[in-house]
Amino acid sequence: MKAIRLELPSGNVRPISETRIHAVSKLSDRLRAIGSGIDGVPLQLQDELGRRMEALFSKQITFHEAIDSPALARAFVVSYRAHLSFRREVPFTSEVVHDLITLLANRPAPLVTVYLEYFDQLEARRDLGAYLLNYYAQLDKNRRLGPADERYRRFSSILFAENGPQVFADNATRAEGGVANLSQQAGVPNVGEFHDTVWRYFYVAHADAVTMGDVSSTLQQAVQSGAHEEPLEHRLVGHLLVEALVARCIRENRPVPDRWLSYLLRVAGDPRKSPMSAAFQKWWAPQEASIVRKVKASLAKRDLKFFLELLEEFSFQTGGALARMYPARKQFLEGFLAEGDRVQDALLILSESGMQFIREKLPIEEEENSHRLFARVETIRIKAPSIWSFPTVM
Repeated sequence: MKAIRLELPSGNVRPISETRIHAVSKLSDRLRAIGSGIDGVPLQLQDELGRRMEALFSKQITFHEAIDSPALARAFVVSYRAHLSFRREVPFTSEVVHDLITLLANRPAPLVTVYLEYFDQLEARRDLGAYLLNYYAQLDKNRRLGPADERYRRFSSILFAENGPQVFADNATRAEGGVANLSQQAGVPNVGEFHDTVWRYFYVAHADAVTMGDVSSTLQQAVQSGAHEEPLEHRLVGHLLVEALVARCIRENRPVPDRWLSYLLRVAGDPRKSPMSAAFQKWWAPQEASIVRKVKASLAKRDLKFFLELLEEFSFQTGGALARMYPARKQFLEGFLAEGDRVQDALLILSESGMQFIREKLPIEEEENSHRLFARVETIRIKAPSIWSFPTVM
């Protein structure tokens, strides 16, 4: 076979000129400006706002002195969205909100955009939300409004409530089409803090409402999108998902269903790991002790159920005394396991064949990650397929 000769580049790549870099940078700024709406602000007004902001940043004047007309207020709101320096240097305090409300009294839609886009990043978010709620709630229902203001008036009670995203999410669980459809109707953009926070609350609200034992596409999305790692109410979304699902089982006095156990392991890992481990400290240490006990007891019960099935299979294969003695002992242990959560912990030590047997019994979603089920299992090579230690009984 004839060899093919390939010539590789010499490596002397011509550098990108400063002119091209500058052009790309200008294009990026231009696109950002178009998205924020600053492109519609007259250049003369932009220049005036820029001079006033420089004076404000250097503390020569106050915000009240810098923004003293409706035109400058509108330009400031647009620039606030377009420029990080504005958001960094001008905290959205109660005083700022008050001045903007006074100047934009009859046209607060730009403030709605800031509210939805930055939400909890706004220092005076509650003040702004209270004003917007009052403004839109008091509008005459017979007054003709533009499409955006009409949506804000119709959905003001769930958009501008003190905890708007949670109220919005609760309504979305009952609305046809869920969050996406309700967001479209209410005029909530697909990007922004309000939208993201609504989805976090929606996952938790859905966990409270989903059919017992069902792992819906919404619950799966919470993990696949990484939302379970995002903050909510000084915790993580995953903490609240675990709490919601397990608390329902506690209230109904039943074990955590197998599919929920698999889901909880995906979200938070196995609580039977060492309490000093980083994973336990991140996911299980913040939970109430009753939540951790319930999950550990349900995992122990499932592990021992797998053990009984494995031992039954082995007794059929070997026959003799084990096959004769096993049924009565199985009946005793099954009755013991049926007594609520008396078994709080269990340890299985399995051979390779034993592990393979149990993998075949796992739900489909756990087959590739079966190691999650047995955080405390040690695989050892012995002739018998399994041995076990007696569970800790409360």
